Amino acid sequence: MVIKRKYPIEVTHTYSARQQFNDPKYHWKKWGGFDSLTKEGGEIICGTGNYPKIATKSGTYNTPAPVYVNFGKLGIENGEKLEKITLCFKQKKICTSEDKSPQNFPIFGAPTVRSYNEEIENDKVKAEVLTGVAPSSEYIETKLVYTKMTVHDVNVHDFGFIIRYPANTSSNEGRLALSDIYLEIETNGVDATFSAQLPNKEICEGETFEVTLNVTQNDSNPYTPVFDLDFGDGIEFVKVVRGTGTVKDVSTDPKKHKWQWTSTLTNKKATVTLLFKATKVGTWNFSMLDSTISDKKFSLNVSVSKKKLSFKTTCRLLETPNIKRVKQGERAVYTIEARTSDTTLTELPLEIHFPISAEFENKAELIDENEFKLKDTKTERIVTLYMKVKDKLGVLIMDMTFNDSGVYPITINYGGALVDTCLVTVLPVEYDHIAFTRQKITDEDVIESLSTNLDYTAITYAKYIYQQSGKEAELPKLDDYQVRFGVYNGDENVSNDVFLENTTWCSSRETQKLDEFRVKFHYNAKYPVYFVWTIDYIESPFYENITVEFTEPELYETKSNKSYNQAPALYAKPLINHIKGKNYYAEVNLPAKKSTTIVRCHNFNEEAVFRNSKNVVCQGLQVEWDYEVNQQVEVVLEVRVNTFNAGTVKGSRSITLPAPGVGQNTRTGTEAIGGQWDLYGLSPHHFRSDTLNYLWLDVKLNNPTTTDAHVKISNIKLRLFLMDYFDYEYGFEIDGERAEDYGIFFKKMNWDWGTQNDVNYYQTTGTDITTAYRSNITKKELTLEFNIGNCDLEESSILLEKVVKLFTNKRTLFNKPIPKRIIFDHLPEYEFWFVREDAMEVEEEYGMYNITCKLVIPEGTARNRAISITGTTGANTGIARVTPSIEGIVNKNGIITINELNSDQSMIIKNKDEIKEGYFFRIECSTRKVYITPPSSNITKDITASVQWNSQWFILEDEYQFKSPDSNITSIRFKERQ
Repeated sequence: MVIKRKYPIEVTHTYSARQQFNDPKYHWKKWGGFDSLTKEGGEIICGTGNYPKIATKSGTYNTPAPVYVNFGKLGIENGEKLEKITLCFKQKKICTSEDKSPQNFPIFGAPTVRSYNEEIENDKVKAEVLTGVAPSSEYIETKLVYTKMTVHDVNVHDFGFIIRYPANTSSNEGRLALSDIYLEIETNGVDATFSAQLPNKEICEGETFEVTLNVTQNDSNPYTPVFDLDFGDGIEFVKVVRGTGTVKDVSTDPKKHKWQWTSTLTNKKATVTLLFKATKVGTWNFSMLDSTISDKKFSLNVSVSKKKLSFKTTCRLLETPNIKRVKQGERAVYTIEARTSDTTLTELPLEIHFPISAEFENKAELIDENEFKLKDTKTERIVTLYMKVKDKLGVLIMDMTFNDSGVYPITINYGGALVDTCLVTVLPVEYDHIAFTRQKITDEDVIESLSTNLDYTAITYAKYIYQQSGKEAELPKLDDYQVRFGVYNGDENVSNDVFLENTTWCSSRETQKLDEFRVKFHYNAKYPVYFVWTIDYIESPFYENITVEFTEPELYETKSNKSYNQAPALYAKPLINHIKGKNYYAEVNLPAKKSTTIVRCHNFNEEAVFRNSKNVVCQGLQVEWDYEVNQQVEVVLEVRVNTFNAGTVKGSRSITLPAPGVGQNTRTGTEAIGGQWDLYGLSPHHFRSDTLNYLWLDVKLNNPTTTDAHVKISNIKLRLFLMDYFDYEYGFEIDGERAEDYGIFFKKMNWDWGTQNDVNYYQTTGTDITTAYRSNITKKELTLEFNIGNCDLEESSILLEKVVKLFTNKRTLFNKPIPKRIIFDHLPEYEFWFVREDAMEVEEEYGMYNITCKLVIPEGTARNRAISITGTTGANTGIARVTPSIEGIVNKNGIITINELNSDQSMIIKNKDEIKEGYFFRIECSTRKVYITPPSSNITKDITASVQWNSQWFILEDEYQFKSPDSNITSIRFKERQ
């Protein structure tokens, strides 16, 4: 038998409980601290919010909300039999009275615990339900044994349990706690042993070595071993040498590798030998774990020592050594660098193998100094020589050319063993133009955050795709010059060759898998910044078949910067790790009537907060910091929020730090700006879990006095006040603000479709004839009914104030109300522009508010959100007349004539100086404006005064047909009304 322990992957309230929290009839009280239960020692407590207690038996919120404990897919192998599952947890009740006597504790009955998965939810199978024991005043572990489940029941992504406690039956308030929830899974698992063997030799940095893995099964159960291999940062996997099974990278994170060996047993045994490369000196733990049968893993230590003799070789063009490439017929430099820990070594006898096309330019010098000897074969040129070593370092330079293009290895043998290989790509002589793509940084927020004379690191993820005959194929070997990522920060007005030669490149590699590329560069604010990706030479036969896919690069300040006071900028310094530390201050001497340069604070871990929490909206934020001042100083804070749909928005607040008291030289303290319902002037919609991308904080200090100030700041903290919102089936938004962000539960709307008309009639005297001679569309009312509620009445009251403001129209300086726009989720194609005249009808019930809100729609109709765009003919299919926007191109100097044939409307515009052939015009009938724009220009001029007195501003009701004898009409635009 095999017994495994598993902790939950998620603990939360049940879905139904989350929907019912705002309905007092369910009496649910929330739990807090769910994230801690996914590991040993975690704890959650029922009784959170502004009133952190479970109510008495006669109170409203007296029942702990049901808890869903999700263990995910248990991953029991096919063929294994599930014997039993034991759910283990600790529980206790908590007395909130100062007197902890037994009679003052709350009383809760035993919980019922039912199994859960999707089939149980859909009533396809029955849940297995057990009853625990009632919680006591101390933690006592409960173990519930489930024996009726099958492998099918638990091998689902949502397998778990629902724990439901009855209501508090005591007259005492209190809390309830759950801790250490885990499963014990007992199966008829496999009995197997496994091991790994290292070579019996010293492993040095830079060398390759083999590791042999073995697995032996000791029983007859069905078994396919799948081993997770872990070998630390100092060892790299190279390839499979021999053996059974497959080794593949199963990681979903492009930054990390996760190697896995899967093998089929032969005679109950499997063996594989893998080749690794030692990349760092140290002791590294190598382990193999088959989690399908046991949590035990076999491990051993791999010791990597400093190499006693190491070689480093390069082969580059002499004229441009910063570019790693060699050109056919051009002079190149082959450099050998050898390092040794042997202080007695003075020379190294080397045997170097070159391609047959290699020619040596400094042969005479090498013969004199290094005893150079050359031997040619049919396929290669073999050189023997002695490299001089001084102070444990040897350097040898060989000037050479290559007569033929191709990819050639240059190998070095020392002491009869191969010690180095340098692959040289010799490009054909006609290869001159490298293909590249570049992206200029134009985002003002990014440019503003960069500081001149500082080092930055640019990071991107990229992969290269090679297609052959329409199908993806293996990427050809193109040399690292062709496939790389770089940053250019210099003059734009240079040739492509100069641009590429002065680009700072990262260490490159050829990859068809999304991989990280990073490059460090020194920033100069005088010049723009370009990100550059190269592909291949245009003359190459591979050029048209290669594409590069890359992510948006990210910029980070390099942490090794030594200087923080960048003249003429004035910073509180040092910045890094001081402004955020509790025991260190960043300080600045601030001259009279001067301000500091902005300091930007970021990486508040806000992404983890919003990504890991679904349906969360921030209702307020607070920035807190510690300070020390010698006089009065103003602090200005600006919060910038980058959202997925609205770009970057910003809001600001400021506060004055007070001067020291009488007889004091300095004042120290803690200050904060903002609070639970303050978003620095921004909208809750910018702070939702589905809209917020990232945020940062800009800090600036102002000295308004006539004397110099000395300021210290540290320990900046950002507090976010979050509120759950619910994705109801129907909702609405007002000027882009979502209703659920304000705690609104939308119930219904009343709206009469069709127009309401004010008709004037004429009665002909002495006849029975009544004639309607004028009809105008009049205003209509739109009535909404909704609830507002949150954790308690106090918070609901604050949300009510915010909702009232949301529905209140702003006014112009002359008190004209500015209509607001409301869009309903069930009518997404329409928008209603409203003015609120009457106060809201508000009724308080069970800690929430029932609202009736009447809105006046002055237009009397809804507008179609989609803009109708046609040519010269079309139709207005709405129920109300519209005023179009007409665009076109002038064909005759001095005049524009527009006729609508169906309604006999016309407009004439005359202006000899402004209206010229080829100019663009736009007629806005709704605002009664006409504009003219020259070609290839962004300058637009208002020529409304040139409209002739007998012209008509067009109104469209049904079918229309426009004609112009002296211009080309390119488009008719309008919004229909319903």
